[in-house]
Amino acid sequence: MNASWNAYTIRSLQNALDSASGFGGSGIAVIHMGQKRDRSALAEWVELDVLGPAWVPGRAGFREADLTISVGCFARLSGDVHRVDEIAGAVAVVFDRVAIALKNYPASPATAVGWVRFRETEITVVGKPLSGSPGDVPVCLVDVSAEGRIEIET
Repeated sequence: MNASWNAYTIRSLQNALDSASGFGGSGIAVIHMGQKRDRSALAEWVELDVLGPAWVPGRAGFREADLTISVGCFARLSGDVHRVDEIAGAVAVVFDRVAIALKNYPASPATAVGWVRFRETEITVVGKPLSGSPGDVPVCLVDVSAEGRIEIET
């Protein structure tokens, strides 16, 4: 996938998360995997990782690619111990068996240039709380993943 399609995909998926119930104004940061951002002051956040795409032979008039997303959901264990599960549930709803429009940000955000159609999401509890240095509030991690297919009309 060229750099433009990669940017369209990442930005469109980030916007889907930002606009989802439980994210927008709630203070849950949406971070793209590899993005440099200080997480030490964050109480809860999600990290979006897009694996792929792998272009496949498509139908006439379409380009298609398979991809997998992985969204790490993080919450510090300073309050509600089930908060990370709530965050993961909200993320799963965003991507479970839906089609998300890929848009040409920032040039033409109103126009869909393609679609990502996701299959069922899978939630995985990664394990025991993560902790950095002594005195840090431990962080709990739950991963939400989904496979999808990009469809672009040519």
